[in-house]
Amino acid sequence: SKFVSTLVDTVPALVYVYDMGTNSNVYSNRGIEQILGYNAEQVKELGAELFARLVHPDDLAAVIAFQNKIATAADGDVLEIEYRMKKTDGQWLHIHSYESQFLRNKDSSLKQKIGVAIEVTAHKQAEEALRESEQRYKMVTELASDYIYKISVAADGKISLDFVTDSFYSTTGRDINQTRTLESWSSIFHPDDLKKVMVFLQTLIATHQPGTIE
Repeated sequence: SKFVSTLVDTVPALVYVYDMGTNSNVYSNRGIEQILGYNAEQVKELGAELFARLVHPDDLAAVIAFQNKIATAADGDVLEIEYRMKKTDGQWLHIHSYESQFLRNKDSSLKQKIGVAIEVTAHKQAEEALRESEQRYKMVTELASDYIYKISVAADGKISLDFVTDSFYSTTGRDINQTRTLESWSSIFHPDDLKKVMVFLQTLIATHQPGTIE
C-alpha cells in the first residue's frame, strides 16, 4: 500500500528483502542510498557480490555465519548482528541489523529474509572513546605511586570506600577485603590523627569543596 511504501522509504534505516537462492537483495528502500550512498541500480548490479564487496573483510565470516543462523531460525524470531559496511566514499559505517524469516519454499526452507538495519557508527565511536578513556584512567591509577581513592556517602550517612589505587595495597600490605568499609580502612591511621581525618572527610562531603590534610 501507499502508506507502507511511504513509511518504509521515510524511516532512517535500511529496509531490505534478501533472497537466499540468488544471494542478493530483491528489495531495498531509499535508506541504502541515504546511508551508504548506493542507488537501487547499483545494488542490483552488485547482486550476489553485495556482501563480498560492501561488508568489511573482518566481519564477512560472521555475516555469512549469520545467514545460516537465520535460515534455521523459527518463524517470528528476530535475530541481531553488527558489522561494518562501506559507503560509496570508502568510509566504513557500523551497522546494526534486525532480521527475520520472510518467505519459505515449499519444502519449508527459507526463501527470503527481511531486515531492518540502522547505522550506529557514532554510538560505536563513543563506546570506543569511553573504553580508551577508561583504559588510560586504569593505567594511570595502577601506575600511580600516590594513593588515589573514591569515597561515597549512602542515604543513611554511612561512608564507604569505593576505590583505592593498587599502590595503597602494595605499601600497606592490606588487600581489598580489608578495605571494604571505611572503618576497616581507617585502621591505617595513627590514633591521634583519626578524628582529624574523619572530620576532614565529613567537611568535604558537607561542603563539596576541595581541601588538603596531613
